[in-house]
Amino acid sequence: ASCMYDLESLVTDEALEVEGVWRDLPKGAKAKIARWNNKEFQKMMRRNFKSNRVILEQDDDISDQVSEEILIKVMAHTVLRDLTGAMFKGEEVKYTPEVGMKLLKIKDFRDKVKGLSEDMNSYQTQKEDEAVKS
Repeated sequence: ASCMYDLESLVTDEALEVEGVWRDLPKGAKAKIARWNNKEFQKMMRRNFKSNRVILEQDDDISDQVSEEILIKVMAHTVLRDLTGAMFKGEEVKYTPEVGMKLLKIKDFRDKVKGLSEDMNSYQTQKEDEAVKS
């Protein structure tokens, strides 16, 4: 039976998905990253899209800009939960969502955070069980 696809391996811990897990970044920095599209993320996205619906329906440069701003704001509040060992403009980062919004404007940092947040393995419930067994 062990060679069969165990769907239980796809069960994730919803609390971890929202609270985030610590992931390593270069040079010893660490980011606490919640799962992409977690419940808080969805709620905040919906709220922001509703309140900006008129602009977003225009489908022009301004709507693109607003949708990027919404994404950055939502990520700073619901995906990037904390950051240590990083500096920005010569200052050590003390993470708050406001600081996160500045940092996530850096496209490649945003992509890195998004990539880590989409790694389902980080949020599985199985991992602790297996650590106990070995």
